[in-house]
Amino acid sequence: MKLIVVSSLMLMLLGCGSDDKQLSMNGEALFNEVCAECHKKSGKGNFLAGIPANATTELSSEQIVVLITQGLPTHKQMPVFSGISEDQAKAIVNHLKTLRP
Repeated sequence: MKLIVVSSLMLMLLGCGSDDKQLSMNGEALFNEVCAECHKKSGKGNFLAGIPANATTELSSEQIVVLITQGLPTHKQMPVFSGISEDQAKAIVNHLKTLRP
């Protein structure tokens, strides 16, 4: 089940966001600009569309940062956001934690 959720998360992020924008350092703003299009502002994703709920992911904070900035071999469907710095990715993770039930 965890693999399905993670795979879905990656799939959803493939077409989301844009690397050419001037992005802020605010985690909520970054999440809304880069992630919410696919994962929704709530972080609940869209199960029927194969988009995982990133708010309930079991990935560690460090894994999520790597996933966003470099990608993970286990999540090939997830796009890499090369325009996002490690600090910005950490801000996204911090915001993601506030969305957890």
